[in-house]
Amino acid sequence: MADMLDYAGHPNSSPTKTSVPSAQGGRVSVQAGLERIAFLERRLQALAERNGRSAAPIVPRRSLDDAIDVLDALRAEWGRVTAECDSLRASLARLRESEARWRSIVANPFDYVAVVDRAGTFQYVNRTAPGIRREDLIGRATMYDFTFPDFHQVTREALAHVFDKGEPTYFEAYAPAPVDGWFGTVVGPIVDDGRVVAASCQTRNITAQKNVEMALRESELRIRQLTDNIEDIFFLFDTRSERVLYVSPAYEKIFGYSVEALRDNPRAWQAAVHHDDREELEARYAKLVAAGAGDRSYTFGEPHEYRIVRSDGAIAWVRSRNFAIRDATGNVTRVAGIITDITERRLERQRLAEAESKYRMLVEKLPVISYIAAPDDALTAIYISPQVEAKLGFTQAEWTGEPGLWRRQIHPEDRERVLAEVHHFRATGEALSTLYRLVSRSGEVLWFRDQAVLVVDASGAPMIVEGVMLDVSEAAEARAEQQRARAFSARLVEVQENERRRVARELHDEIGQTLTGLHYLVQTVQECHGEQPDALQEARGLIGELMRKVRDLSLELRPSILDDLGLLPALLSMIERYMNQTQVRVTFEHRGIERRFDPEVETTAYRIVQEALTNVARHAGVTHAKVQVWSDAAALHIQVTDSGAGFDLGSQLADNSKNGLHGMRERVALQRGVLETETAPGRGTRLTVQMPVGSEPKRR
Repeated sequence: MADMLDYAGHPNSSPTKTSVPSAQGGRVSVQAGLERIAFLERRLQALAERNGRSAAPIVPRRSLDDAIDVLDALRAEWGRVTAECDSLRASLARLRESEARWRSIVANPFDYVAVVDRAGTFQYVNRTAPGIRREDLIGRATMYDFTFPDFHQVTREALAHVFDKGEPTYFEAYAPAPVDGWFGTVVGPIVDDGRVVAASCQTRNITAQKNVEMALRESELRIRQLTDNIEDIFFLFDTRSERVLYVSPAYEKIFGYSVEALRDNPRAWQAAVHHDDREELEARYAKLVAAGAGDRSYTFGEPHEYRIVRSDGAIAWVRSRNFAIRDATGNVTRVAGIITDITERRLERQRLAEAESKYRMLVEKLPVISYIAAPDDALTAIYISPQVEAKLGFTQAEWTGEPGLWRRQIHPEDRERVLAEVHHFRATGEALSTLYRLVSRSGEVLWFRDQAVLVVDASGAPMIVEGVMLDVSEAAEARAEQQRARAFSARLVEVQENERRRVARELHDEIGQTLTGLHYLVQTVQECHGEQPDALQEARGLIGELMRKVRDLSLELRPSILDDLGLLPALLSMIERYMNQTQVRVTFEHRGIERRFDPEVETTAYRIVQEALTNVARHAGVTHAKVQVWSDAAALHIQVTDSGAGFDLGSQLADNSKNGLHGMRERVALQRGVLETETAPGRGTRLTVQMPVGSEPKRR
């Protein structure tokens, strides 16, 4: 055993390159250990040989056996140590590989990796956002400092879940500036001795994905709101699974059945189709699904109208438009469509058909020619009622078959004017109302009143012209007679005014001058005799009164100031005399009448004001009246108002002798003007006149 102990200082005991940890923490060479065992084996073998040759054994046999056992144990122990060394080397390699992978993950530039405690305080971060320092985070800042307040609760719940249950979780939150974006975070437990001591957080910027997600969600919401709120049914049907993927709520309103019932039984809609229409509808559906094999585009079906039986037994009409959706191989995978309730439309169509029938019967019985024409300059007839043949001798086929027939039959003297009016009608869309002559097939000339309107579509484009032609030949003759009578009346008024003018001048110039001379003669006689007898004084007074009456009569007949200075001075003079002669005060307002107007207009305006004020003095019973006269570019306006007794307009108009209304109306009508009277017993009277005026007056 001494030899075995001496081996510790043997020169060959230097360590080798391979070593493992000892139980005491030192390091022992594996190769050296193996050499020691081999050396001990050789020593033991030498001792055994010496014991065999010697009469007295050097070492007891038992000790040698024990040494051999120890040696075997050492060999086994070193074999185990060698195996453990190999295992440790493999574990170390795997640890280094795992560490490299972990460092690669932690250093990922796309993720923020952090370790936090239960309070969310940062214990470690792999990197920071621009403008944030690591030393300001670790041990100082928390996750809540970088989370929008609305997401503090979800962050708190995620940390509680990891620390309490030891399970990883995921949450999304919005971070304000300077980070400013959406982030998704995976939180996992860090366990030591079976206890969660910290949480690892791997955070990635998901702003782009979140924006896309929110945009898709918003788009989906808008589409759903649209489909859920439209009055039509929108549906999507899977042909392979025969399931209704979506149907809008309008299904319940139109069909009367619940959406849930349709989802449970996708073929329930077929049962609701009227039995007379079901076969054709199913054939159309089969044709739609089978059409265009291999076609990757949408295959649209033709619109189809059919009847359905609602849940309450009522029959409704619907219009369906379906299309097939195909996969990449051309097979139909889904069918989508829109179903519209057209019950009211069908009823309206039926009512229109009935109305059209009645209208056609009415049109063909009325004593007018009704027509529908194209919106061109020639108003080419599309339809014309049968009366055209009785009136003009042309058949319906001839009138609609020859585009230029209407134009040719217009009387040559009226053609240019009528075509210009039609052109204006088409350009402006204003209603057409014109009077012209048409020459019949036999050569007879007939007068027609033609009235038409332009019918446009939804965009405002002209579609057709609808009109009627009324034979007014008899009325035209009557109108011509009326025009002749009016012309005669105008001539009569003109002659009357001229005669008044002549008489007024004679009164003023001849009788007035004679009376003036007589007045001065009497005055001279008085001055010569130096006395003034009562008879002479009375004669002088009568002469003065006669002179005033002659002057007033002259002004009443025709004031020369009207011809010489115009309307405004004449009205001012007349109103002043009126107030001097009556107890009525007059408020006179005027604007734009300083100019001269046509003599006929000035005379009419003067006579209207004169007659209206005369009526106020005679019948109104008031002490005040108001006169307003003004003009614009197109017309002269007159308004005379009082708050007096008023009168019954209907009864007064029935009596031509009252208030001179008929005379005033006739005067205004001759100037193509309008006279309106507003009155009632006890409510006063307002007389309003409007007469057209030219830009330049015509003087005599």
